[in-house]
Amino acid sequence: MIEGFYARLREAVPGFCERHPLEEFVHFYYILCSRFFGVREYDSHAAFLVPYADLINTNGFHTQNATWDYDPFEKRFRIVATRAIKANEPVCDLPRERE
Repeated sequence: MIEGFYARLREAVPGFCERHPLEEFVHFYYILCSRFFGVREYDSHAAFLVPYADLINTNGFHTQNATWDYDPFEKRFRIVATRAIKANEPVCDLPRERE
């Protein structure tokens, strides 16, 4: 799949592959995929890069204490606490994995 994206870029952007080898492209593709948030808006799928929001869940899986959504009318991404969050407690929007 990623090689297919890379091939389409090679066709659409002259010199792309000379400046960005496949290995580099794959590396940055996965960095990007780990940091974007996908939302549904008006029956279409949109993806957003949200500064600092990618820091959610960076300290392992803990008890869920937040959730997030996108408000298409106000055009804003928001993270909402679902309970009080203590100082230095990681923000986690995923429930703890069951053992």
